[in-house]
Amino acid sequence: MSDLSPVLALPFIMPAQAQKHVTHNEALRILDVLVQTVVQTRDLTVPPAGPQPGDRHIVAPGATGAWAGHDGDIAVFVTDHWEFLVPQPGWSAHVLAENSRATHAGSGWEVPADQPLRVAGLGVAATPDATNRLSVSSPATLLNHAGAGHQLKVNKAASGDTASLLYQTGFSGRAEMGTAGSDDFAIKVSADGAAWNTGLTVAAATGRVSLPLGALVADGTAAAPSLAFAASPGTGLWAPGAHQIGLSAGGVLRALLSSAALQIDLPVTGTAVQSGVTDATDGRLLRMVGGRGPFGLGSDYSPPITDFTAELRAGFWRFTENGVAGYPVNLPYFGGAFVARAGGAEAGAEGGHLVLAGRIAGASRATQRVHVGWRGTDAGAMTWTELFHQGNIVGTVTDSGGVPSGAVIESGTNANGSYTKWADGTMIATRIISGLGPVNTASGSCFISAGVNLGTLPAAFHAPPVRCLSAHTVSTNPCWYQGVSAPSATLGGFVTLVRAASYAGTDATVTATFIGRWKA
Repeated sequence: MSDLSPVLALPFIMPAQAQKHVTHNEALRILDVLVQTVVQTRDLTVPPAGPQPGDRHIVAPGATGAWAGHDGDIAVFVTDHWEFLVPQPGWSAHVLAENSRATHAGSGWEVPADQPLRVAGLGVAATPDATNRLSVSSPATLLNHAGAGHQLKVNKAASGDTASLLYQTGFSGRAEMGTAGSDDFAIKVSADGAAWNTGLTVAAATGRVSLPLGALVADGTAAAPSLAFAASPGTGLWAPGAHQIGLSAGGVLRALLSSAALQIDLPVTGTAVQSGVTDATDGRLLRMVGGRGPFGLGSDYSPPITDFTAELRAGFWRFTENGVAGYPVNLPYFGGAFVARAGGAEAGAEGGHLVLAGRIAGASRATQRVHVGWRGTDAGAMTWTELFHQGNIVGTVTDSGGVPSGAVIESGTNANGSYTKWADGTMIATRIISGLGPVNTASGSCFISAGVNLGTLPAAFHAPPVRCLSAHTVSTNPCWYQGVSAPSATLGGFVTLVRAASYAGTDATVTATFIGRWKA
């Protein structure tokens, strides 16, 4: 026989037991806790400070300190220590801090707020029935958000069922919106709750809006359009014929849109339209004048520029192949030009021209020639300057009357060395002479070599350049040099190698750099 009761685990008084009052009092203490069970809290993981005898708490998960290892137990403070009762499924206790009843579900304590509420029907100042299981009688109903927004969901079992909002008068339907009988959204109305007319549908598959009963208007006339304005009944839209929309103004057809074309039966004029091919007023529409587009725009750029010394219209133009007058180069392929005028009318008045023009002689970038030209009058010779780009920045450097007329940089290598020229007249040339030595002729406290002829320069200077040399041998001790003769415009002159110690080898090398000008 067990010494504890099977339900509340109350201690039994055993036969011939000494001090039976201890067992009896223990059972009474357990009953004192469990009968009409009330606890202060169920969310503490450590005992509260200053407990009083009889204080009771449901120990929260993760308890520490004196409550460690008693998660979910009922803790009772007795005199000077805590005792614990292990709950059984179905035990319940009133939680004072929450003013709610907690029930032990076997895995933990739960309050009604932790569980979903399920009722067969709910009425708010109204009586629900088998169909209207939720019934509300109120001046208004508020469904508020819990976060960013709120959705009211009306769900149906299948496409052929109904999910809608029904508006009634005296409990008789008058308007309905939703998906009734299909997944297309529809709005319909009724005068008696029996016969319904669908005014609008939105196809679920395409989102296309349709008016099943139509929105019919009369075809109208030019004098009385079917869609007109109260202040001007002769102005508006009407249908002159099948698949046609007419626009009338003052009772007269002004534009006709059909499946084939848009017909406008009056001139397009006004300050929003160009007055001519040279009208450059901001915001105006371009139009054809005199058989050609404004500012050179159009399919044929007609007419092309044939003479850059003549008066030019502002705009974008092409010009002919070989022989166009006034252009600085003569290349076999066509060119294009942008012309900007400083002022003046198309003819007769004074005005300068700024032209950006380019031509090509082939497909490579090196054949592309781009020039900017300027003159201060409507007609006359232009002053041209060639622009540099990836195709011509490196090439042959030339000079015409003190002004660069070729590429920006030129470089070359030949048997005499290498050189680099710049368009401003600067040139640097380099010669490397190896296999020199020995350096073993005593000269004071040093040793010198025989004279080294630096030979012919790789490119001619305009005047004798400045010579800079470095000399070295394969050994660890370098050579110095001393000039024996100065360079000329074409020759490097003579030098001798100098060493602190005698050197019998013949592996010394001289690198000579010459800096000067290739033009005056």
